[in-house]
Amino acid sequence: MHLISKKQKYELIPGDEGTEIDPSIQPNLGSHKLLRSVAIIFLVLAPSVLLIVELLKKEESEVSAVPIITITNDYSDLMSLSNYPWDHIVEPYKETTLNSGREDNGCHWIISTNQKVVSEYDGCNDIIHVFDGVSNEYLIELTYDGGILKTTAMCKYVRREIRSLTKGDQIRYFSALEVIHTLELAEGQAVYGDKFANYEYFTAKHLDVMRPNDCFPFVGPFHGSNSFLTSHAAFTLDLELALQSVDPTLTQPYWDFTIDPITPPPYLSSLSLSQLDPPAKPHSFPLIDAELGSAWVESELFGYDFFGPLSQRTLSSAKWFSDLPAPFNTLGDETSPTKHNSYGKLTNDVNRDSSKFVTRGGPEVCGADVSGTMPTAADMAACDQWSSLTSWRSCIETMVHAYIHVQVGGAWDCGGVDLSELADPQRSLIALNAINIWKIAAESEMLVCPLTCDESSDCSCSCDATKASGALTAILEFLYLTVTAWDLYGEVAPILTKNANGAVSFVGLSDVENDAILDTLLALSCAPGEMGAMTTDAAANDPFFWPLHLLYDRAWMLKRLENALEYDWVDNPSECFGGNPSDVMPFLFDGFQSDMTNEELYTYFEPTTLPYVYDAF
Repeated sequence: MHLISKKQKYELIPGDEGTEIDPSIQPNLGSHKLLRSVAIIFLVLAPSVLLIVELLKKEESEVSAVPIITITNDYSDLMSLSNYPWDHIVEPYKETTLNSGREDNGCHWIISTNQKVVSEYDGCNDIIHVFDGVSNEYLIELTYDGGILKTTAMCKYVRREIRSLTKGDQIRYFSALEVIHTLELAEGQAVYGDKFANYEYFTAKHLDVMRPNDCFPFVGPFHGSNSFLTSHAAFTLDLELALQSVDPTLTQPYWDFTIDPITPPPYLSSLSLSQLDPPAKPHSFPLIDAELGSAWVESELFGYDFFGPLSQRTLSSAKWFSDLPAPFNTLGDETSPTKHNSYGKLTNDVNRDSSKFVTRGGPEVCGADVSGTMPTAADMAACDQWSSLTSWRSCIETMVHAYIHVQVGGAWDCGGVDLSELADPQRSLIALNAINIWKIAAESEMLVCPLTCDESSDCSCSCDATKASGALTAILEFLYLTVTAWDLYGEVAPILTKNANGAVSFVGLSDVENDAILDTLLALSCAPGEMGAMTTDAAANDPFFWPLHLLYDRAWMLKRLENALEYDWVDNPSECFGGNPSDVMPFLFDGFQSDMTNEELYTYFEPTTLPYVYDAF
């Protein structure tokens, strides 16, 4: 303010910087005598006026010479910085530029961490430094002729929306991810060290502990409880460490799918959307895919330069992931510790896919287009009404995460069953839950698929008609629980109802129409299709698995930074394995000697102690 006021005084000095005085506003001097008097006064005062001008110029120069430390790299300022407790965040292994704003060269920089000097530089601007101490806090000192200026910077990886990465970072990321999804584990660890892990490791790890148990169909320790947050954060950090073993500059980017569609899920009413949908948050990059609506399938993420096609069932036209190998069980029998299908492919046993490669067939499930059900910002906002950890996580997992896997992975060749013949909302409900319907049919022992077979033999599954009634009851009960959860977390149009005897039926349909849908359900139950990896428990075999889950992790981090979640996770003897905080999970990170419990993982993923931050919230 002082400088501005001084400048205003300076600009008001008549005739300054060659300013001409408009004759129309000059006073009428009246006589030569008056003109002579004005001239004498000007000659007397001119030296003082010039002195004032020079003093003001000198003061302005001295003020502008006070340095201001700026720290930049190839990206814009972090929108999330105010959420973290640091003045600056610098990124490891990336060129960082330090500037002081001074125009001279009389500056000296000292950069230190842990009370040790790591670098010194001369010069006031354009100082290039590469920080390499992840989670180290750096002291940056600038000495100039007027004194010393100090600031601190925390060194963290920055997870960004994948479309905001520079072209160079995108190429480095996809190059390293291609290595992980193609290289054999032993070969990779021989080249890159023991932090390297590959597609076989991640697929088997996600799949092996997902085998059916008493918690069916929400099987395994990674879903259906608060471990959804801890385990997927741990899976992604495992992947990130593998990426960094290939290229230490990398971190895992995320896909913010809520900013792509504008078409709301059909099960949310316009009333709930008007109440819950907030204004879109600003992003620091041009969003090419914004407002695609149900055409999100045309996103550049499914283009040649990113993850490859969504709906072609093969990734052969992808730049980085063409014909990615799928892991197979060489034993081909029940002695394998990992689930596999009839062809030995590591996937759910009901999956009819025999391809040696990763497949992807979204957004279609047995003929039904499910593209219009992509979660939106409204779904994320709806979950904010829940303040407890368990309720908020359940909302996120149920309303936001649940069906994106199916929308991307898809299913096809479903034994002649065409779900497109159904009307919504029944069509979306059944199509999005097809994988669970097939799981329940198999668990009920109605659906029986061969343990082993080869591509030349008939590998069809069969159905035991005597088990049909029990299987259909279990399927309808599961679907009823599903829409009940939808109703809990959002305003949902009635789809299913249960009578006093516990029988489930579809709402608003005649008996004939209801029976027709039940016939379709039974036919579908006996005709499992080929499923893309993302639809199955082998989802980690598809590289698209990785940017998907970070959106939930990012939301979780923000909640914890704001202290906005009530921690209510306690052991429950009736909880399935993986659902208790004391359950030991298959993850091990630095500082621990054995696999960590959920409680230890929850503590480990405290936002300010992690090696990474997010670019925006």
